[in-house]
Amino acid sequence: MTSTPDQDVGTLERSARESADAGPAAVMLPKALSLERLDAFIAYQAVLLEVDRGLGAEPGDGGSGAGESTERRRLEQLAAVEDDARRRSRLSDADIDAWEGLISEVLAARTGSNPVLDKQLSEKLDRLAQKAPGLDLRQSERRELDAVRARYGDEAVDLVLAREEVLRRQLEAAPEG
Repeated sequence: MTSTPDQDVGTLERSARESADAGPAAVMLPKALSLERLDAFIAYQAVLLEVDRGLGAEPGDGGSGAGESTERRRLEQLAAVEDDARRRSRLSDADIDAWEGLISEVLAARTGSNPVLDKQLSEKLDRLAQKAPGLDLRQSERRELDAVRARYGDEAVDLVLAREEVLRRQLEAAPEG
């Protein structure tokens, strides 16, 4: 049986109350932890990235003062597309926020704050580890990921790791700011 967004919101509201009762270490999890729901989130993000790239390509106003109305139209279009993409994905706003939090923490634990530089560092660590097999160069990364697992649970972290490559590509493609 498939849940509706209204059911998702009710479950997330209960989860939020339970999380609030659990103390400051508690986190909000997406309603349904499944690859299907994560893939819906990934598709939602892909639509937003594509539209943001397309809308961001509009020419400026050249100092004519029309830039403000152009920017307002761009933001209105983006908001409409985001709302439509969210409805089509059948994810609630709370689900989207929860997935974003989970994904950002998992990816940060795996790569730090700059995925491109950290990928280069990761490759260097792998080469060093091959030269010194007894040296544990990824201990810090594992500790950080263990902390994320403690907050969100193994199942949630494993789902994100199953789609890590596509999530990383989306992160790298996202506009700054």
